[in-house]
Amino acid sequence: MEARVNGFLSNLGQGVLLVGIVVLLSVGLRASIIVMLAIPLPLIIGIGFVDKAGFGLQQMSIVGLVIALGLLVDNAIVVTENVSRFLKKGRSQVDTAMEGTSQIGWAIVSSTVTTVLAFIPIIFMPDETGDFIRGMPVTVVFTLSASLLLALTLTPYLSSRILKYKEGQRISPVQHLLNWVIEKPYRATLRIALRLPWMIVVFALITFAGSLALFPLVGISFFPKAEKPQFYINITTPNGSSLDKTDHVVQVVEAELAKMDEIKHWSANIGRSNPRIYYGLIPKHKTPTHAQIFVELKNRKLEQWHRR
Repeated sequence: MEARVNGFLSNLGQGVLLVGIVVLLSVGLRASIIVMLAIPLPLIIGIGFVDKAGFGLQQMSIVGLVIALGLLVDNAIVVTENVSRFLKKGRSQVDTAMEGTSQIGWAIVSSTVTTVLAFIPIIFMPDETGDFIRGMPVTVVFTLSASLLLALTLTPYLSSRILKYKEGQRISPVQHLLNWVIEKPYRATLRIALRLPWMIVVFALITFAGSLALFPLVGISFFPKAEKPQFYINITTPNGSSLDKTDHVVQVVEAELAKMDEIKHWSANIGRSNPRIYYGLIPKHKTPTHAQIFVELKNRKLEQWHRR
């Protein structure tokens, strides 16, 4: 768990840095400061609500935070860039913050709400699958909702205080390049698309149909394959056997395991299963006729073990 939390914090730091660099090159230093502040604050608020909801910081909630990390920054970037555009028209900072935010307010609300609604059905998944995965959509919903709230309140306020524009202000080479891409190749492509809409629609339908044709080739599984040098040995003795009888069988198996050099270590549980380490395997209830040995190999290549 500690390794996963540290990995998320590392991803968070990298995300803040990369987003800051991109915004710095494309918009400017002051705008990048505002956007970088928009990343950790929604995450902190989201974690607080996740804890109040009774999920806490666990594996699936960390997955939700990683997913939200790539989504929550969009609202702040859109608001900051639009306020910057209004600021270049020579209006006051407060007016530009209000006009720039109100102009695209419903757009970012609708985009965030549609994303949030996509995760709502996952919250209501039944059975053990739903219980296991529910922390992820709950985290995404809380975090994206917090990012929307901050994008409509804190981001405009910071923009009105931090963003500035002076007449004749030089723009960076990256901004020159972006302006050229928008004015030349993108505008030309857009003009063709608007002149020939049916061609674009037909092309989109063909692409969609091609994607559906490839769908049977895509494998389906709840979790991806994760080959590890670990496996279980399940032992079931005849009905009516005592714990001592089951323990004796386990000792026989352990004696054989001790002869194998490729085994790193093992752990045996008699009368019950080992603690759950594979989500697809449900531990058995306590019974004197059942035992389970968890074995870990030294070599990560399982092919040699399978040949035995």
